[in-house]
Amino acid sequence: MTPPPPPPAPTAILDRGRAVVATNGGLTGFIGPVANGGDKDAPRIAAAHKLDIRAADASGTSATTVDPVAKVVLDAFRVPTGPPADPAVPESAQLAGLAELAAAATSDPPAAVCRYSLPSFLLYDARGLQLFDAITKLPDDVYYLTGCEASILGDEGGAAAQIARDVPEGAVVLELGCGSMRKTRLLLEAMELSARDRGFTRPIHFYALDLDRGELEKSLAALAASPPANSKRWSHISFHGLVGTYEQGLSALRTTLSSAPQRVVLWLGSSIGNLTRAAAVTFLSSIRAHTQPHDRLVLGADHRNPRALVERAYNDPYGVTREFTLNLIDHINAHLAGDAPLPPRAFEFAPVYNTRAGRHEVYLRVLEPVDAVLAPADPQLAAALDPVRVRLARGELVHVEYSYKYNDADLAALLARSQWAVDAAWEDKGARYGLHLLSPAAIALSHPSPAPSSIPSLAAWDEVWRAFDFVTLRILRRAALAVRAIDVRHPFVFYVGHLPCFADVQLARALGEPATGPEAFPRIFERGIDPDLDDPTVCHPHSEVPETWPAVDEVVKYRDMVRERVRRVTVAGEVASEVAHALNMAFEHDAMHLETILYMVLQLDPSLVDATTLPPCLRAYPADYPPLPPAASLMVPRGTVVLGRSPDDGVFGWDNEFPASAPLPVGALAVQSRPVSVGEYAAFLRESGRRDLVPSSWKAEGEEWHVRSLAHAGGWLSIARNEQRVRDHAVSGISRLAADAYAAWWNRRFGSPPDTWRVPTEPEWVYARDLLAPGGEQPVCAGMAAGGVWGTAPMPVTSGGDAEWTAGGVWEWTATPFAPHGDRDAWRADPAYPGYSADFFDDGKHGVVLGASWATHPRLATRRSFRNWFQAGYMYAAVGVRLVKSVE
Repeated sequence: MTPPPPPPAPTAILDRGRAVVATNGGLTGFIGPVANGGDKDAPRIAAAHKLDIRAADASGTSATTVDPVAKVVLDAFRVPTGPPADPAVPESAQLAGLAELAAAATSDPPAAVCRYSLPSFLLYDARGLQLFDAITKLPDDVYYLTGCEASILGDEGGAAAQIARDVPEGAVVLELGCGSMRKTRLLLEAMELSARDRGFTRPIHFYALDLDRGELEKSLAALAASPPANSKRWSHISFHGLVGTYEQGLSALRTTLSSAPQRVVLWLGSSIGNLTRAAAVTFLSSIRAHTQPHDRLVLGADHRNPRALVERAYNDPYGVTREFTLNLIDHINAHLAGDAPLPPRAFEFAPVYNTRAGRHEVYLRVLEPVDAVLAPADPQLAAALDPVRVRLARGELVHVEYSYKYNDADLAALLARSQWAVDAAWEDKGARYGLHLLSPAAIALSHPSPAPSSIPSLAAWDEVWRAFDFVTLRILRRAALAVRAIDVRHPFVFYVGHLPCFADVQLARALGEPATGPEAFPRIFERGIDPDLDDPTVCHPHSEVPETWPAVDEVVKYRDMVRERVRRVTVAGEVASEVAHALNMAFEHDAMHLETILYMVLQLDPSLVDATTLPPCLRAYPADYPPLPPAASLMVPRGTVVLGRSPDDGVFGWDNEFPASAPLPVGALAVQSRPVSVGEYAAFLRESGRRDLVPSSWKAEGEEWHVRSLAHAGGWLSIARNEQRVRDHAVSGISRLAADAYAAWWNRRFGSPPDTWRVPTEPEWVYARDLLAPGGEQPVCAGMAAGGVWGTAPMPVTSGGDAEWTAGGVWEWTATPFAPHGDRDAWRADPAYPGYSADFFDDGKHGVVLGASWATHPRLATRRSFRNWFQAGYMYAAVGVRLVKSVE
C-alpha cells in the first residue's frame, strides 16, 4: 500500500541537475546525488509527464496541467456515483462490505448508505505521507505488510539477491510510489554488491517516482547518502528522482528510458491493492505495453489473509490509520473557501474487510448532518467553477479507499489478462504476503474475444499465431517436429500444416475461390486422426497419411501464404456470413490445437524441448508449507438446468453447442469445492496399486513419482518432496477410467454407505458451476500467460469453503457420453464441417469434459456452452475430475 496515482496530466518538460529541483510551469522533477560519476550515462528525461502534487495545490503556482484538489473534490461531490464499481467482482460481493457496515450500525447513526467517493490519492498530502510512513513502522504483528516484504527481500527470503544477479550494467530501475524506500534499499544494496562482484563499469540507474517533491527529495537524499555497510559510497548505483503519477513514470519507459539494456519496474508494498481488479489488469497491461522481452516487473501483493490479521493492520490499536484517514478532511478543507466547510468532527473512520470481494474498504462515516457549500479557496479557480452544495445525512458513508488482496487464483487471473509470466515468486514464512518477479509473457492468449456476430481481430489472430509458432518452432527442437509424441496422434509437423490448411479450406469454400499453396497439401493436412484406443485400426474419416511428411520449411512457407489470406480477408471490412463463420471456425480451431500441441509437448523426452525458451515459473515456498486440507463439500439444492444455447443468438459456436435442451432436472448434490489434487491422486495410486492409471506425463523412480514440467530444472517435479507445491496442484492427464477408479477408491477409503461419491453428469456439473461459480461464467484459466507450472496447473488449488472452478486449471470429466443435447432429431450438423461432432456422437467411446485448462484460449474458456470430449481411456489431455454425490 503506497500512494495511488492522481489523474494523468498532459506533457511537460522535466529539467534536470545534480541534487537540485528544477521547476517548469508548476511541474517538477529532480535528479539526486549521483554515485561514481554515473550521472552522465543516465537517460535524460525530456518531454515526459511530470507532476508535483504540492505545486498543483499551491495557489500561487501554475497548475494548468492537473486538476487542483478543489476541483477534484467538487467533481466528486457534484454527481453521486457511489463507491467505485469493479466489473471483475460480482455485484453481490461488491456490496458485501457496505452490508456488513449497515448490519453493524445502530439506529443512531442509521444504516449505511454510500453516494460519494473521494479519490484515494487525496490521502497523500505531505502530512498524509508522514502518517503513512508511520503506519509502515508499526510493529509487524500490527501492520505486517512492510515487515513481510522486507523479510522476503532480505537474508531470510533472499529475493533481493536473486533479482539483482540478473540485472545488467546500465539497466534502469524505476520504482512506482517509492515512499521512504526502506525496502527498496535492500534491493539496491543487493544490486550494488552484485555489480561489484561482476565488475560493472557502468552504473545501474535508479529512478524513484512519487507524488510529493519534498518527501521524495528527503527520502532519496537519505538513501543516496547511506551506502551499504563497509562501503564509503554507492559505486554502482546512480540516483534520480521523478515527481509524478504512475502514468507519467510509464511514459518515460516508453520514451527516454527505452534504450536501457533492461528496465526493471518495482511496484512494492501491495500498492496494486489500491486499484480495483479490473483497473489492476488495465494498469499492468499498460506496463506490459511499454516493455521488451528482457524487462522485468517486481510486484508485491498481499494475500487474502484471515479477517483478524487484516483488520488489525488496517485499524491499528494505536490509531495511526484512523488519523491518516481523517487527515483527508483537513487536506480537502485547506483548498476550499471558508473555515472548514467540511467539519472534521462530523466524520469518523469506518473500515471493513470485505472477505467476499477480497478487499479491505475504508469509508468516512458521517456523525452529524452536513449541509455545506463547497467552493475553491483560489479566486481564479472559484471564478471558473460553480460551487457545489453537499448534504450528508447522519450515518451516511463516503468511500475513500480499497485495498485488494490476492490469492493464487486472483493473481494468476490478473497476470493472464495483463500478459505477464512469473519468473520467480516468494512468500514470507507465514504465507501472508507474496513477492513476484515477472517477465513479459512469451505466450499470451488474453486478447478480448470478438463481439457477437463479428470476426476475430488481427490482434487476436496474431496472438494465437505467435503462441503456436513459439511452441512449435522455438520450444521444440527441430528434431521433435518429426516425432509422434502420442501414438494415436500425428507428428508435430502435421499440426504446423494442419492449422493453415483447415483455415484455407474453410475460407476457399466460403469465398468460392481455389485453395492456396501446393495441391497435395489439403489431401494430407485437412483433417487429423483420433483412432479407437481399443483398436487403432478403426478410425473416423481423415486425410491420407503420407509415407514422408513435407519438409518443415516448405510447410512454414505454406503457413505464411495462408495467414496472408486470412489477414487480407479480415481487413477487407464487412464480410458475408459464410466467410465470418469460416474465420471464426478457423480461429477457434487454431486455439484448440494450440492446447493439443502443448499437452503433446509434455509427452516428449526433455532432450527434445528447449527449456531455456520458457520462464522458470518457480516459487520459493517455505519448507514447512502447510498441507492441503481436504476439499469442502458444497451443497447444491435440486433444480433444473438448460444445456447448450439457441442457434439464433448471433454468437459463433460449434454444432454440438446447439440447440438448447429442455430444462433438465438435477437432484440435490454435495459437490467437492475443487478438483482432485496430485497428492490425493498419488495416494490412490499407492494404495490401489493401479500402475496402469498413472498419468502419461508422470514417471516413476522406485516408489516415487515425478510430474513433468517444462519450467523446472531437470524437467520434473517430485511429488514426495512437494517441489513447487506440486501435491497441491489439480491432477492432470487422467482418463475417465482413472476418474471412475479414483471415485471407487475414495468411497472405500473415506465414504460411508450409502454415500457414493462419483463423477458428475454433464447437467450436474453445469448446474453446480452455474450456482457456485461467480456469475455463472467460466473464468479464464491462467497457465500460459501467468507462468504456470506447465503440465500440472497454473497454481495450486486451495481448500477454502468457496468453490474453485478454474483454480486448478484443468478440464473436468463428466459421466455423460458425447451426444447432442436433448432431442437427437433436432440436432443439425454444421454444413461447413459436418463431421466435427457427428463422427463421435453416440459411439460409446467419447465422454464430455467441461471447463477449461491452463492452456485453453480465453474465448473458449469463457463460453458457457463450449464442450470438449475424449475417449474414456485417453490420458494425455489436461483433464482432471471433481466428485459429487446425491444427497436425496
